[in-house]
Amino acid sequence: MASNPPERPPVPASVEEAERTIRNQKFETVHVWGADGVYRFGRNGEASKVTMTDTEIAMVADSLFIHNHPSDYSFSDADIKFIAYANPMEFRAVGPQKRFSIIRPATGWPNDLYDEWLKCFRTCYLRYRKEFRYGKIKSESELSRRTYSDAMKRFTSAWNVEYRGVNF
Repeated sequence: MASNPPERPPVPASVEEAERTIRNQKFETVHVWGADGVYRFGRNGEASKVTMTDTEIAMVADSLFIHNHPSDYSFSDADIKFIAYANPMEFRAVGPQKRFSIIRPATGWPNDLYDEWLKCFRTCYLRYRKEFRYGKIKSESELSRRTYSDAMKRFTSAWNVEYRGVNF
């Protein structure tokens, strides 16, 4: 794995505008920009998913992909599978309070990206599930939020992948 993130062009202002527009929606929306900064497409979906055509999925390769998470959680299981399959340069999820982003290393995504993320997820889930059983974590929602967030931190640290979770 590379020790430094890849060089990438500046983020177009239209990305920030789109993030502001979709972050508080109650349904998911996707927007995609090419590495050249040119907008490729957008699509609205349902409460927790967006269905795209094969042509649209092909346009995700080497792109900046943003979508919203009404739950304000980090990346989901489906997100990680999609990243491994579609090969975006950068993948973002925005919610009411946070923006999460993961950036492809210069060497590319690990071949076993999903399997490695899943190992991290299971480790975090077992840890937090125990805290939930003993009352240290009070809700299923908090259990999920901590598990997904820490799984991403653990995975990206182990694989030297740039990951951020920032508050708006």
